[in-house]
Amino acid sequence: MHSHSSPASPAQVSPPRPLALVVDITGTSVNYNHGLSKAFIDYPDVVFRTAPYFGDRNAFRSTVLKRDFLRTATWLVDRWPGIIRHRRLWKAIQLQGYLSGWRDVLREMTRKRIPVLHIQWCKVPFVDRWMMKYAQRLGIRVVYTAHNALPYGDGRESVRRAHQKLYRQADALVVLSRFVGQQLLERVDDSVADKLHVIEHGVLELDCPLPSRQQALAELKLPPDAEVVLFVGRISAYKGIADLIDAFEVARRDRPALRLVIAGDPEDSFEPYQAQIQRLGLTGIVQSHPQFVPEEFKSTLYAAADVAIMPHREASQSGMGLEALAVGKPIIATRTGGLVELVEEGVNGFTVPVSDPPAMALAITRFFKLPPSEQNAMAIASRALGQDRFAWSTIAHKHVVLYRNVAQAATTTVQATQPRGRALEAASSGSSEK
Repeated sequence: MHSHSSPASPAQVSPPRPLALVVDITGTSVNYNHGLSKAFIDYPDVVFRTAPYFGDRNAFRSTVLKRDFLRTATWLVDRWPGIIRHRRLWKAIQLQGYLSGWRDVLREMTRKRIPVLHIQWCKVPFVDRWMMKYAQRLGIRVVYTAHNALPYGDGRESVRRAHQKLYRQADALVVLSRFVGQQLLERVDDSVADKLHVIEHGVLELDCPLPSRQQALAELKLPPDAEVVLFVGRISAYKGIADLIDAFEVARRDRPALRLVIAGDPEDSFEPYQAQIQRLGLTGIVQSHPQFVPEEFKSTLYAAADVAIMPHREASQSGMGLEALAVGKPIIATRTGGLVELVEEGVNGFTVPVSDPPAMALAITRFFKLPPSEQNAMAIASRALGQDRFAWSTIAHKHVVLYRNVAQAATTTVQATQPRGRALEAASSGSSEK
């Protein structure tokens, strides 16, 4: 005779002991946050907190993210959506929310006795370093993701020193590519090598489904037989847009159906690029959308594109490249930074030297001279590469392993410095953790 024990009721099941709190207080990496937090669904002892996505309030509705930072900013945007276009005022509002967000983080860490704090972005390095130090005095271990070794375009020595102190303060540093790690060691501080952990950026699935290519071409008012090259993303000088326009002027001489679409929010004025387009006689075949790109329109852009192009002069990694892999688009990219990790030469795209418009033009024409079957094979290879090399499930697992190692190191340190009775008590409480 077999005895059967009744299943435990929900009230009898203990919640998992917290392991880590991951925070991006100002919601700087929206797509990254959503991808990583979704993968953390298998790890209920990890919580990801961020701010709402102010750029497009209709996007990313389906999420497991806890979006509760920047409450004052949220209240203001709900009533006056245009406030985010007033950059100085908006930055001041975000700063207020950032400081109050830090206060909330430290309260939650101590109240729930969470051993690991993982910070995605540090906006005010001297404040962030002080907060890290305060958290560490409470027994919390701090992990920091350096999305870039240093802020783009800011070569001031004071900025380098501030980040050096920040990196030294963290218990562990995550970089999204080997290139960023090398930059960090060479440009900022080679003494933190033992803290570095390369955990890749995952593929960025779009929030809206792609329409048919015919629908997308019609919406963009492009000919049905257009050969479409796409750049989409924040427009900055280091992304090589001027090189791309020069390359396109050469490539279009052999390809009358060729069209270039450039879309993204300009960091500075778009006028110099518009003047370049006019000077080269490309007004009718280069389509520009120099403004913020909502998720639905981004899906239209990718649906219309035959190939995604990344002409960067410098790069740590490319959100556009990871989107292109997710939707299965061949890639043409310069050989800089983490971009080279997105392309298997001749398999899912081509790479070219940095700031070399003739080489870029040759790669564009080379791609469109391929028969449709080979172009389609490249598209399939891009999708497969994204699912294999940049799968979020693998990336989440690597993070959790890091958190457990960091938490264990903290426990070991505490036990080594406690009186024998307290050390045994700590060991006993830790043994129940799975």
